[in-house]
Order: sequence, then C-alpha cells, then structure tokens
Amino acid sequence: MIYTITFNPAIDLVVKVPNCELGTLNRSVEENYVAGGKGINMSVILKRLGFDNTATGFLAGFSGNFIKEALQAEGIQTNFIEIDGVTRINLKLKSTEETEINANGPVVKADDFARLVEYFEENLQDGDVVFLAGNAGNGMDHSAYTTIAKLCDDKGVKLVLDTTKDLLTKCLPYHPFIIKPNHHELGEIFGVTIETEEQIVDYAKKLQDMGARNVL
Repeated sequence: MIYTITFNPAIDLVVKVPNCELGTLNRSVEENYVAGGKGINMSVILKRLGFDNTATGFLAGFSGNFIKEALQAEGIQTNFIEIDGVTRINLKLKSTEETEINANGPVVKADDFARLVEYFEENLQDGDVVFLAGNAGNGMDHSAYTTIAKLCDDKGVKLVLDTTKDLLTKCLPYHPFIIKPNHHELGEIFGVTIETEEQIVDYAKKLQDMGARNVL
C-alpha cells in the first residue's frame, strides 16, 4: 500500500482580480477552490498515474470536509485524523502581480498525532511506501518527522521524504528511501551556495553518507 501524509493541508482559494488596488473594493472575475498540501498533491498525481493510495494527515471543520470529498471524488482512499478547528484556507491572489497569504491552520495536539501514529503502527506492513511531505502542523513538535521516519525504518517501509533543513537531516539516521531537496535547500543544509552540477552531486553524496538511500 502507498500512503501519503499531509500534516497541514489547505484549501487554496485562487482569486483573479485584474488591477487589484489596496484600500478599496475590488471584484474578482474568477475563483477556484483547490485541495492543497504537498502530500495531497502527491496522492492526486499517484492516482492519476494509476497508483492506488491512501491520503492521511489531519483535517478539521468544513474546509477539511471539502478536501476529503475532493480526494474521494478522485477515487483516492482517505484516512485523516479529525481534529478541532478549521483546516486552513490560503489565498492566492492573481492580479498584475501575484500575492499569496498562507494561514497557520488548526492546532495539532499531542493526542491527535498519537492517533495518527497508532493508525500507522496498526496498518503499515513490510514493503509499503509512505510519502511524507511539507511542513509541520500548527503546534506540532518537529520530532513528529523522526517519529514517522523511525516507525517506517522499524517496519521495513520505504519512506519518501520531502521537507527541508533540520526536519530532513534529523530523519537521515532512519534511512529514508528517497529525499528530494532542490539545490537551494541542499545549499541551506550545508550552509553553502550551490552553483555547479558537481557541487550538487558532492553534497547529495554527503546526504547518502548521513543515511539517505537515494537523493533525487
């Protein structure tokens, strides 16, 4: 089975407003509501490529229901932990320039995360694949990433990890199957500016030495 985890999903409200002006009334000419979050995006891509998967993470309130229904309409199985509050709605304003406002999202309590861990302890099997992508939810301890990484390592599950900096490096001792830092993120990890392909290869190999099995 393939699982995706999105700790802090969002609805992306994409609003098109020609010549938007601050401090006055503007009217949109187009609005779209899109279920978002890196793990959720991965679930959609996998399903459209023909790979069944289960989307997991945390959802809350009416906006959480929207995301769950959008995924189920794509034929994606969902098993989110329902939490208090409202799943965040991010504004993507398209005008002469593009402006984004990202919300914090609902608070994820320790008990909420414990329920997600319990779900994976009961369901993960040797040979499964877990995609963990994006940043931590509001109020979450960053150790959540290492908890998931260790659980996958213990159970013989392939972990595909898409996150940055310390969140990534602290998971490397648990041998994630694939990590995918871009060259900016790769430079941030080692405190350098990446300028050549040779540097990319050299620092990617350093990540393998630290525990990553494959660096994309």
